[in-house]
Amino acid sequence: MPIFLKRVFILFVAACCISPLFAADNKNINQYFELINKAELAICSGHQQEALTLYNKAYNIRGDKMTSRHLYNYFALCADLHNWPKCKQLLTILKKREWEMEHYETAINSFDAATQVQLRKLYADISVVPTVRKDLRAIADSLAHIDQVTNKYLRSQNNGLLEGAAGDSFHKLTDSNMVFLARLFAHHFPGDDEMGRMIYPYGKLPYMAILHHNWQGHNRRDMDNILYRAMKEGKIAPDEFDYWVSMYNYTRSTDTMLVFDNKELKVPLFPINFIIYQDSLFQFGKESSKIQSCNMYRQTIPGLCTVEELKRKIIFQHYNKQYHFVLTEYIDHMGEEARRLRKHFIYLPAN
Repeated sequence: MPIFLKRVFILFVAACCISPLFAADNKNINQYFELINKAELAICSGHQQEALTLYNKAYNIRGDKMTSRHLYNYFALCADLHNWPKCKQLLTILKKREWEMEHYETAINSFDAATQVQLRKLYADISVVPTVRKDLRAIADSLAHIDQVTNKYLRSQNNGLLEGAAGDSFHKLTDSNMVFLARLFAHHFPGDDEMGRMIYPYGKLPYMAILHHNWQGHNRRDMDNILYRAMKEGKIAPDEFDYWVSMYNYTRSTDTMLVFDNKELKVPLFPINFIIYQDSLFQFGKESSKIQSCNMYRQTIPGLCTVEELKRKIIFQHYNKQYHFVLTEYIDHMGEEARRLRKHFIYLPAN
């Protein structure tokens, strides 16, 4: 076994040995996610004080266990309202999750000049001890590194393509990585307070590359249930779970039937198809039945917004770049056709 892989294995064993097992109190998790969705929509409608009340209620449920993206948007709202004590409280939590100054500076550039001055002062005044677990993060980073290096090498040997033998080799690697990750997370699924995010609080999950490259893998069913339980425990957001399961249909034209907790869940086509690829959100006469089917599924998951609400959030944050309601994965990984269509929908009214 190569030395690098041995180190990953040792970290995995260590993490399993010292990871505590917590019985999640998910009594109010559904309410928490619904409050977050309502708060985001209130901001999109210009009702900031209403949004603040909703975020305060959500915080009372989850406290410093809120996902980093939710905490960040809460923080952004308080910054817009010049609620500096609350900003400091939330920034303290985010800084514990290793939000470094370099990336903090980039994020706050979306605020007005006076607000930026206050936010820089707040950051400088806060001293924390990071809560991110080095062992867990090292595993995720190592797997992602192996994934990226192998992907790049195989493409370089096959004219930039992952087809034929190169594709088979890469799929075997992604299957292996998925099994490794599933075994780790089955023992203990880390929330943002333990794992952190990539670069920004609203950035990608450290293990997202592994999931993305294994969206049709043979071993993803175990991960389906792991992520479902993680969502029910409040450790990942509903749209993160939705992005994962919806990738079953990324290139399909039919729905997929999954089973969670002995209940069937009919997953329709990838929602972004309606917003970007087909641009059909603005052609209700032609595609309304598909949108209705998509919304019926999304309404079965507490806190997961409708397709129309997702559109409002995407457009709002395009013009108000200090907010990040929508997963970057919903916008990333889109081809030239998607980017072309994006130019058309982004300037349409949000309601």
